[in-house]
Amino acid sequence: MMWSEGCTWRRATATPRTTPSCWGDDTAGQLGNGGGPASMTPVAVTATGATFTALGGGALFTCAIDTDSERWCWGNNSNAELGAGGVDGQHPSPELVDGGPAGWRVVDGAMSYGCGIATDDTLWCWGANGSGQLGGGAGPTQQAPQQVGGATDWYQLATDAQVGATCGIRDDAGDGGALYCWGNNDHYQLGTGDQTPHDTPFEIVGRQWLRIDLGAANACGIDATGALLCWGSNRSLQTADDPYRDHVGTIPSASPWPGATPEHVAVGYEHTCAIEGGQVYCWGDGSYGQLGDGNRATRLPRPVIPPP
Repeated sequence: MMWSEGCTWRRATATPRTTPSCWGDDTAGQLGNGGGPASMTPVAVTATGATFTALGGGALFTCAIDTDSERWCWGNNSNAELGAGGVDGQHPSPELVDGGPAGWRVVDGAMSYGCGIATDDTLWCWGANGSGQLGGGAGPTQQAPQQVGGATDWYQLATDAQVGATCGIRDDAGDGGALYCWGNNDHYQLGTGDQTPHDTPFEIVGRQWLRIDLGAANACGIDATGALLCWGSNRSLQTADDPYRDHVGTIPSASPWPGATPEHVAVGYEHTCAIEGGQVYCWGDGSYGQLGDGNRATRLPRPVIPPP
């Protein structure tokens, strides 16, 4: 996903624990340092007494999970993005969020909503629900986390960067599981072969999956054989290796990188990156240099130039 701010980990040398740092736009306090101007360099997130182990950023807000499996959030809350039981303004410093499951394992942010996987492998979502992206059926904004169905084997989660779509993998063993998607489907991003939206999890049958990630109206995943497959919008070649296909609707039907077996994939606004054999490759829209190959063109997969 692509936002106007970013966060990553700052690792101390004497301990394996990690502290997040953020940079970029701070319009809604999403950098988590108590408020202030935008920063072009990383600034430490200020959460007294908390040590974070997982991090998930959305549009103008960020959430994290601490070593006690508790959820903290900061930034914009005008659509209940923080899942704290209300709708209000900005929260420029991390706040411990009560409610929902007893503990959290995964958290992910999106455009005006968030989702997370609990320590008991149940799935929960909160915030805006205009496209049914919370997975609990059509309905209003949810100010606190609501459980998605009754499954207790959610393994991985992905939320999109713009239009309100969510996907998750259910897998007890972590060696390949069923893929479910729901929410907005205007650009075939749910992989169902049509543009019908779904407001509850809809199984994408035919394959088992290891990884899933969503961008802006497109998605990519790695199946249990290691193959990379993408679907949804193809406006910038982020989905398929055919420049004459404006979208890919059905899984499996296209790969931007035929024959590749990457270990990881991450989908941005209209570009995608993956790691294969320790090398990073990126493709799609490169107009801001985001492909890392020294050019600003739209391209099929190419190696990222490593730093000196």
